[in-house]
Amino acid sequence: MRSSSTAFYTLALVPLAASGPLKGFSSLVSRINIARPKIGTVPYNADITACNVPGTVALTYDDGPGPYTEELLQILESNNVKATFFINGNNGQGPITDNGFARVIKKAYDDGHQIASHTWSHADLAHLSTEERTREMTQLEDALESIIGVIPTYMRPPYTSCEADCMQDMDDLGYHVANYNIDTRDWAGDYNFAREVYSSALSSSSPSSAGFIELTHDIHAETVHTFTQFMIDEAREHGYKLVTLGECLGDPVSNWYRKS
Repeated sequence: MRSSSTAFYTLALVPLAASGPLKGFSSLVSRINIARPKIGTVPYNADITACNVPGTVALTYDDGPGPYTEELLQILESNNVKATFFINGNNGQGPITDNGFARVIKKAYDDGHQIASHTWSHADLAHLSTEERTREMTQLEDALESIIGVIPTYMRPPYTSCEADCMQDMDDLGYHVANYNIDTRDWAGDYNFAREVYSSALSSSSPSSAGFIELTHDIHAETVHTFTQFMIDEAREHGYKLVTLGECLGDPVSNWYRKS
């Protein structure tokens, strides 16, 4: 454990919209005030962009779950690969508790993949107040805890947008901020570019000293159907081990989640 100190976070917030998973103000205040100790040796209030375990590649998927995520889980299983999913609570497809995606998230968690936060609605955190940022995080916490029984200690800010005040809020809420050092830009649909960026990063470095966190999105069909297999094969060809984000940072599974 990094510190024995316990952070408590108290804010006066307006009630959540009725469509959200929380049932009102009292539920939100209760969640904000849970103990949020700083656990492990991975830094808080820091922008994490690379693995510190050499020879590892962490495949990370943002913006899901989506219509292809269940197929992705099958591909990862067939390759004996564990990945990290930065989950949105409602990214234009309805709340994850209401649209059938809860089962997919539970399967990913049960299969040993790492579940992390990408905020409730994919909001640009740099443009929000502390109260609004807290709502984005705790609303997703409530949904995820109802699905997998725990809440994450890792998050990725949408658009990598999280300035000093946002970083402090994430620290107060007990989150590691994890970005990446390979941006495949798969969302743009140019998979020749995506393959070149990914291959170049791996081929220009040595697994004896380098480790990579790559960014892709499981809401895109080709990312799931062709690009994921390419990334797996390419990493192994260059001598890298495919792991979760927590593993590539040397963080044991027990530190990836907390209970409220």
